[in-house]
Formats: sequence, C-alpha cells, structure tokens
Amino acid sequence: MRSPFLLWEVLVIYYFMSISGRNSKKKEKYFYDVCDKVVPYLKGNRREELINKCDKKIEKIKSSGDYNNGVKQEIRNRIVYSKTYDQISSRILVWDLLVISFNFGSYSKIQQGIIRMVVHEAKIDEMLFEEMEDSIKTLDSIDKEIGWLKHSKKSQERIKLTIDELYDRQNVIEARIKDLVA
Repeated sequence: MRSPFLLWEVLVIYYFMSISGRNSKKKEKYFYDVCDKVVPYLKGNRREELINKCDKKIEKIKSSGDYNNGVKQEIRNRIVYSKTYDQISSRILVWDLLVISFNFGSYSKIQQGIIRMVVHEAKIDEMLFEEMEDSIKTLDSIDKEIGWLKHSKKSQERIKLTIDELYDRQNVIEARIKDLVA
C-alpha cells in the first residue's frame, strides 16, 4: 500500500487541482479523501489552515500574471525541496494526477506538461509513465462506453452482458495499475 505519506504530496495535488479552476464540491470531496488517505493527521482546522495557505499562494501566483507556469513552478518546488519522496509515493502521485486530469478536466496541455514535469523531477521511468497514461486513457474510454450503453435503446439483457465484460476489462487494468505503482 502507501508508504508514509507526506504533506508535499497533498500540496502538489491541491495546486494541480487549481489548474482547472476553483474546486467544485466533487473536487473538494476528492481532495479531502486524498488527505484522509495520505495525511490522516490533517483534519479540521489544520486542513483548513493548509487550504487557506495554498489559496493565498495561488492568489499570489495569479497576480504575477502567468498562472499556469507559476503553479507548475510551485509544484516543482514541492517535489524538489521535499526530502521525503520515494519511487512508490511518486508513482502514486502521478497516478493521482492522471485520475484528477481525467475526472475533473480534459487532460489539457498544461496538465500534461505538469505531469510530465513531475515524472521527470521524480525520476520515474518514461516507459512506466506511458503505460500509466495509456491505462488511464483506456479506463476513460471504457467509462464512456459504459455510459453510452446505459443510455442506449438496446435490450437490457444484451447491454448487461457487454457492460459486465467492460467491467471485467476495467478490473484487469486496475489490477495492473496497482502492480505498476506499488
């Protein structure tokens, strides 16, 4: 599972989530879930203090005029100056960033650039990253196909068989991802 996790990862995720705009309730819930898993001691007022500190930094970055590059530099700083990251936590972080990109955005060029910078700074093997990226794209395509099938006019029996097969494919990919990041 996860190695002892650290505040720097939560900061990277928060700054990354800010790229696609202010957090929605869904993004906020996701962030809180990550906090609970990554830094369980960060609850209540401590979490709110961290968020307020990040928001102030984000406002400062916005006022500089080059928001995307400013956030990218802040994320780089969190990784470079952290003395506590390892390959497992870095791979999990990259996977989390990919999930955020596909669940709360469109995997934009700036998101891609930031993730590639994290891969580079954390010294993650490029082939491993490409496999992770291909996996998230495949999972996203399967999700879209399942959504389309659920709203199609085909017979429920036929749809159920296809959807079950797609869920099986998702399970195989998710198991592979667990092996890749661990």
